[in-house]
Amino acid sequence: MTAQAVLMPAVLLEEITAALLKVVGVCSVYYDLTHKPPATIEWE
Repeated sequence: MTAQAVLMPAVLLEEITAALLKVVGVCSVYYDLTHKPPATIEWE
């Protein structure tokens, strides 16, 4: 499976990160743009 990364503005990333960190049980957020391989995209 392949995909293209979307460059998101820093302000948007900060807003998303803040919202995710408010969720109970979430302690960190990562924005991974690792090329494939070794990164993969999986659907379950």
